[in-house]
Amino acid sequence: MKAVKQTVWRILSTERRAYEIYSENYGMETERFVGKSFEFVRANIGRAIREALLCDDRIIAVNIDSIEREGLDKCEVTFTVVSSNGTFAETAVFG
Repeated sequence: MKAVKQTVWRILSTERRAYEIYSENYGMETERFVGKSFEFVRANIGRAIREALLCDDRIIAVNIDSIEREGLDKCEVTFTVVSSNGTFAETAVFG
């Protein structure tokens, strides 16, 4: 399970299509959220997280539990990952 947790962190920390070493599907498209309203981010970030993580064959489902504003320019997302190795909760901060 530790390997899947590490993969989640790495995928969410890598901008999709920014590095030639990774495939086009690896990483998350975070640049499109920069400078956008919290309402826009709240409406779209869950889908972006799911799309990014479900590219890994070990991840079966991603359930978004909460999306909270953190200060003026950050967003904290709490979610549950269901993988072939088990289920675990994760929190990520974007911004």
